[in-house]
Amino acid sequence: LPGHGEEYSDCGVTKVRGCENVHLHPAGVDGRPAGAVFVQLYRRTCARAECPVCYEVWASKEASKADHRIRSFRPAKFRRPIHVIVSVPDSVLSLKFVEGRRLAQKIVKRAGLYGGCCVYHPFRQDPVSKLWYFSPHFHIIGYGWVRGTSRIFDETGWIVKNAGVRKSVRATLHYILSHAGVKRERHTITWFGALSYNKLSVPKIIELPPRCPMCNAELKELPLSLIGGLDPPP
Repeated sequence: LPGHGEEYSDCGVTKVRGCENVHLHPAGVDGRPAGAVFVQLYRRTCARAECPVCYEVWASKEASKADHRIRSFRPAKFRRPIHVIVSVPDSVLSLKFVEGRRLAQKIVKRAGLYGGCCVYHPFRQDPVSKLWYFSPHFHIIGYGWVRGTSRIFDETGWIVKNAGVRKSVRATLHYILSHAGVKRERHTITWFGALSYNKLSVPKIIELPPRCPMCNAELKELPLSLIGGLDPPP
């Protein structure tokens, strides 16, 4: 599960960045006087899935990228993405993981989905004891219309559950990723069907560096010293 590795020494540490171009800072911007230094506090993050301090940031970034890809697709019908949960039968637990995931994607295609993203969950949480137990399943968010789930279960043993249209794809993905199965050297989110990499090309999200609201210069890390008797500092 995410957050079960080792953090770096500065993960979660509050740091300071800002802009000292005081000759370019006019009065009146956000109520600041002329010649003011702009200062911003931020938390240092490594954005790794295994970090117990920063895994939520990792989940948020991955959810944003996946949401961007899903929203970039323009289907001819079934224009709202849905959330589908596919539970693995005991008969295929002996398969290698990649083979099982490929089979899960075939199952949802058979059920009516023609493209989306796939996230593996090795565990479920008991609602009473709150303990995690082994119960492998896949979360799918994609396009299509689920049908024939009873017939699929009778013939294959796979359980396909339609969780419906999501109000927020990004929020759903963030929650799914918060307790997904993660492994180094392997993607946590994979794509299939009409949204696979060889069928859909989507421009990457460009993360712009933080900038000064007064002169638009890129913010740089600043040394900051608190002078006075305020405890705790503002």
